[in-house]
Amino acid sequence: MSLQNTIGASIHLVGVECYGGNYVETIIKPAQEDTGVIFQTKKGDIRAKLDYASQSRSSILLNNGRVQILNVEHILATLYAYEIDNALIEVRRIPSRSFRFLSELGLATDVEVVPIFEDREKTLCDKLDEAGVEQQHKERVTLKIDKPVYTERLSFEPIDTGLILVATTNYPIPGEQTVSIQLTPQSYRDELSRSRPYAKHAPLWLPKKLASAIAAVMFPSFGIWHGFDNSKVFLPVKNEDEWYKSQRYASGDEITRHTIVDRLGALALLEGRLEGVRVLAKYSGHANDLRVLREQRPNLLLH
Repeated sequence: MSLQNTIGASIHLVGVECYGGNYVETIIKPAQEDTGVIFQTKKGDIRAKLDYASQSRSSILLNNGRVQILNVEHILATLYAYEIDNALIEVRRIPSRSFRFLSELGLATDVEVVPIFEDREKTLCDKLDEAGVEQQHKERVTLKIDKPVYTERLSFEPIDTGLILVATTNYPIPGEQTVSIQLTPQSYRDELSRSRPYAKHAPLWLPKKLASAIAAVMFPSFGIWHGFDNSKVFLPVKNEDEWYKSQRYASGDEITRHTIVDRLGALALLEGRLEGVRVLAKYSGHANDLRVLREQRPNLLLH
């Protein structure tokens, strides 16, 4: 029998909102059995579930018709990797001057954003290690498959135990790469948590200051600035030598590792935890993840 978990103590973090550059306080608190993961905002609460999820601005958006919150996949992936079933995540935007000005004009967004933490998800892992995981008294819902399920970009195979994620990416530099991870809290912390997403739309030919100025006004309803820099995203490089020098992992496959984090964030939206499954992702993105998971829900059996 596999029991549910929550965190042992509340966690407080401050990060940067990627679109408007606002600082955001994030407080992760223990929750009772069967709560799931719930985001708490000034507009109300929203549960992290597949029915509320869609792709927006290269991230996953949760929208229940009353509350909208963006960029949820990385924090969900981290909690999932640490086997945390129940948690409350309070998100408090600290408005910049530009955001406050837009709010006064009625032009500021109602969408909340989960921030990017310094050193990516590794920061949250460190906090979770300090807080600990508290086992609860109710059995968790686990999901399995009894036969392989293959789709063009996201597939599932039954295995004896655990969860294995295999991701393949293909960028002009360095070409096709594949990473396979047996998911545990330690493997996530050591092999995935510092990985950055690839800012493939950032124009390499533009001077950095000009590119930053353009990024600052790309999403004006979020405020005039941005949270994208080389510490938080992997910016395009000119050649293979620069690619490997810029990597956070000696294997040179940081972007593929972050692809696993993204896929894991989508799996965390299922109403149960995958067990005895190998997930194979080849060039999959958020929209494809969500579509396939909805289509294949009937093939995931209670275990």
